Amino acid sequence: MKRNRRFVLTLSCPDVKGIVHAVSGFLVESSCNILDSMQYGDTLTATFCMHVHFAPESVTSDLEALRAGFGTIAKRFGTSWELHDLAIRPRVMILVSKYDHYLNDLLYRHRKGSLAMDFPAVVSNHCDTHRLVAAHDIPFHHLPVAPEMKAALERALLGLTEACQVDVIVLARYKKGTRFLRQFLRSG
Repeated sequence: MKRNRRFVLTLSCPDVKGIVHAVSGFLVESSCNILDSMQYGDTLTATFCMHVHFAPESVTSDLEALRAGFGTIAKRFGTSWELHDLAIRPRVMILVSKYDHYLNDLLYRHRKGSLAMDFPAVVSNHCDTHRLVAAHDIPFHHLPVAPEMKAALERALLGLTEACQVDVIVLARYKKGTRFLRQFLRSG
């Protein structure tokens, strides 16, 4: 196991006493060092949310063991949670309209290294952003939208997400044909 591994735990649950203690105690017992922690309690919904960035200090700490161990704490507090290995970069497909300001910002941040993700595809219903995307060596897919073609568009988008093994979809001012997102979310 690499010594520089980093993980992020995010959780939300009913706001009761002892959550921070349970989470930090679990991480200490798992030979992990907390690098950063943010939490807040929402008084309107009585919900507690937490984001913990941590690193294992031992080669015995692996993602699956941490997930299995944290499961008991999650169950005790009725927690909705996710645990991610930051070494695994998500595959993000961007859907964009003809207006490129959000796309340009995402591509710039990615090029500068501030977005730890991979872009296997950019899809647009217009050709206006093709050159911008090509300049970043990312495959561009033009899928025009017409009312009579919506079902075909949605099938094409879903097929593209599967072919590109997409983890996340970003809508950068894209609003057409997004009904397929429900299918994408159900399939993931």
